[in-house]
Amino acid sequence: LDTGETFLGWTITAPFLAVGVWSPVFGRLGDIVGHRRVFLVGLGVFAAGTLVSAGAPNAGTLVALRVVAGIGGAATFAPGLAQIMANFDEDERGRAMGWFAMVATGAPAVGLITGGLIVDRIGWEVGFLLYGSIAAAGWVAAWKVLRPTEGRTDIGLDLPGAFWLSVTSLTLMLGLYAGGELGFDHPAAAGLLAASPLALVVFIRVERSTADPLVPLGYFAEPNIRGPLIGAAGLNAAYMGGLVVTPLLLQDLLGYSLSAASAMLLLRPATFSATSPVGGSLVTRIGERRCVLAGMGFMALSMALLAASAPLDALALVLVGLVLSGVANGLAGPSLNTAVANAADPADLGVVSGLLSQASTLGIVFGLQAFLIAVGSDPDAAADFPPPYLLGLGLAVIGALAATTMRPRAVPATAPAAATT
Repeated sequence: LDTGETFLGWTITAPFLAVGVWSPVFGRLGDIVGHRRVFLVGLGVFAAGTLVSAGAPNAGTLVALRVVAGIGGAATFAPGLAQIMANFDEDERGRAMGWFAMVATGAPAVGLITGGLIVDRIGWEVGFLLYGSIAAAGWVAAWKVLRPTEGRTDIGLDLPGAFWLSVTSLTLMLGLYAGGELGFDHPAAAGLLAASPLALVVFIRVERSTADPLVPLGYFAEPNIRGPLIGAAGLNAAYMGGLVVTPLLLQDLLGYSLSAASAMLLLRPATFSATSPVGGSLVTRIGERRCVLAGMGFMALSMALLAASAPLDALALVLVGLVLSGVANGLAGPSLNTAVANAADPADLGVVSGLLSQASTLGIVFGLQAFLIAVGSDPDAAADFPPPYLLGLGLAVIGALAATTMRPRAVPATAPAAATT
């Protein structure tokens, strides 16, 4: 498309930002008008934006179409999670989220593999046509299968609150991106990062003054919502930060090819996907708090092994560290979603699911930029690689500390009926 890789990077960055910025807004909209309705509209927009992307005549149009698709994707995530939570009792939600996480993690890994083959052998346009068709088939299935959901007639959408929350999150994420690309002393990065807390202050004042706030501020004082929000940010920062540093470790230091490094990196999503149903089942047995703490512990151990792998020149430590990163998310992911849903009012499932999605996205953006800064611009020595992983270890510890503030939830008895009579 006659443009550089930096600009085309926005085909990934722009829809990613859209999901992070708009998830709480669409989650609240689902609370008001019905989650099924918002989900179907969002999935339809995503499918259409993806299909039309195949005919993009230039790079600018392609990025714009990816933004449209990203907005559609944002309208599916929180309403989709809210529908799952609404259809299961509290004691069943963990198991349901485990199966959801298995698909939501495994599908992107499959998409990356097949997408690479399609682009390499057929063309990028075919990739968009294929994935747009899959999304369209998903829309038909969702239209037939999803049960109608009732909305709230007692409140309206808090448009000022939606605007200022969007400004808060967008300026923060763009500021982190700009800081990673231009340096945090650059006027653009510094200005964006300074604007974010100012927008947050305005958002809080708006929410306090309205009868129907977008986000009830009391939720941020609820341990089983505040703890998972912090935990999700820390966990995803460590997980995604490792995604950008570990390929450099495998290729530049250990000498493996790009294809070999890519194959080894698939251990993480594969393990994440495979262990998510186990993590979901454990939620029912031992509770969300313990599962989150276990996941944070595995993430901390993963980061410690990856930090040690470079000085020791040990591929085995890298592989074990990648597996443990996947296990960490498989254990903690379903628990984080379940804890937030169980702590919220059933009428607010959409907005709290959106907040968790937004916290995860903020963590991802921070992790990507912070790890790249920590590893340096041209890492080629063993001493260059431990710092980012040690940062990830610290983030996992912060997530664990946040999890300790969560209230343990009573788990159902698992003894056979004969033993209790």
